[in-house]
Amino acid sequence: MSFKKERRILSKYEAGLWMAENVPQSLKYLPERAMKIWFEGEQCNLPEDDLEKLRKYLIAEIQK
Repeated sequence: MSFKKERRILSKYEAGLWMAENVPQSLKYLPERAMKIWFEGEQCNLPEDDLEKLRKYLIAEIQK
């Protein structure tokens, strides 16, 4: 989604920051937590229902 809007390839870190700023407020915590898992080794579970909402949102945005 970031490439479609920004027309440039982002690092994982940059993409995580970009996503946290560009997804609906109710889902913003998902990329933030994912970054903590990836970069800081934090252990936590991400709710399946919110992950599904995020997946559907991203697919819809990409298909626009």
